[in-house]
Amino acid sequence: MIFKLKIKSIDSISIKLYLLFLKSFFKRQKLNSFSFYSFPIKRKRITLLKSPHVNKKARSQFEMKLYTFLLTIKEIKNFNLIKYIIINKPKNLKLTLKCIGKANKKL
Repeated sequence: MIFKLKIKSIDSISIKLYLLFLKSFFKRQKLNSFSFYSFPIKRKRITLLKSPHVNKKARSQFEMKLYTFLLTIKEIKNFNLIKYIIINKPKNLKLTLKCIGKANKKL
């Protein structure tokens, strides 16, 4: 079975710590068939007028960044590992899990 786990967060530090936790966890479980992919950072900028009546030039700008990573796990037989990954995530991360058919084994 191939699992794709999409990890999204606004906080870059928490997502990097979670990825380090996943790498060390997979090494302890002796699972070598995983890979991480990072997507471009999505930025959303908002401009607000401080004083809408008099000063049109007085504005405040805010920016929100969204960090996204994709984790692909191949040839996993123990589904308790997936449960452990999902349960031990920080609260400010959003995880989406997708299961894609069986892995192709080449001899």
